[in-house]
Formats: sequence, structure tokens, C-alpha cells
Amino acid sequence: MILAVQSAFMLAIGVALFTMPPIAQLLWPWKLTPLTSMTVGAWLIGVGVFAGHATWENDFSRIKAGLVSYLAFGLLQLVGLGRFPSSLQWSQLVAWAYLFFMVTVLAVSLYGLASSKSH
Repeated sequence: MILAVQSAFMLAIGVALFTMPPIAQLLWPWKLTPLTSMTVGAWLIGVGVFAGHATWENDFSRIKAGLVSYLAFGLLQLVGLGRFPSSLQWSQLVAWAYLFFMVTVLAVSLYGLASSKSH
């Protein structure tokens, strides 16, 4: 269920960033140029498609390779946040939402990998 929510969230934000770059000021926790907004949007769409596919499969053992990538995605995003914390606009709710979202990505990927080993 949480993968479906993550997928919907990433697809919605990704499409908005890709098709309407000026909206990045509202949806993204750091400054993006129009080109980087479109790049981040395309990247989010790709990850959102994986999360949607994972939801569809509903079997962590069938998507194990994707879960490893999802784990790397969450970990590297959190490492980046730790390395460049001043880049985020922490006074805005979107920064905290981004942090929370990345923690859930990390949790889902770890849970999925642990579950795939038991099957």
C-alpha cells in the first residue's frame, strides 16, 4: 500500500516538475532551474514507475533488483541531505516532507529486501 502512495506521489510531482518547471518553487525543497526541474521530474517519473510496478507485482522476491536500486535511491538522497543541509529551505514544510518521504523510501526498501529473503 505504501508503495502505491509513494508511486502516486512521485508520478504527480514528477509530471508537475517536468511539464511546469516554474512550479518547482512550490514543490521542491531547493532551488531548481527550469532544466533541472525537468530533469528531476523525469527522474521522479522513472522511480515512480518502478514503485507502481512493484505495487502491481505485489511480490518483493520478484522485484529484488529494483529494491536494491530503491534502497540506493533512499540512502543517497539522505546522504546528500546530510552533506548539503544548507541547500534546503528548512523553514518550508516541503523540506520536511521530502525528508520524511526519503525515510519511508528507505524503510520500504529495507522491509522489501528483508521480506524477499524469507521467500
